[in-house]
Amino acid sequence: MPKGRCKFTDELQSKYPCFRAGRVEWEAECMTCTGTPGTYISIANKGSGDLEIHMNSEKHFRNFRGETSSEKLSKYFVKSNSKLDESVCAAEGTLAFHTVAHHNSFKSMDCTYKLL
Repeated sequence: MPKGRCKFTDELQSKYPCFRAGRVEWEAECMTCTGTPGTYISIANKGSGDLEIHMNSEKHFRNFRGETSSEKLSKYFVKSNSKLDESVCAAEGTLAFHTVAHHNSFKSMDCTYKLL
């Protein structure tokens, strides 16, 4: 009789928060290594042991160091509920008016830096 496969369960999700369910039920996707080849880890044979092996791999350490040393991109965007929303809209409108008033394309404007 064939041996059953281990599945990615909610218990494993809570124990290893950097993983989420993969493409099939016996796979897990590493959130730290997302975007690099081989981010799906088969847990069919050893279960949580396979996740431990991946977490101790050089690839995971390299991606983890890169993730912690870089800043989140959302830090540089203005939130829609902030008070700066009106001033951002005013600045964008001023730039559009300036471009139209001088009949220039955005690339050819030489005084854009004064507005920005």
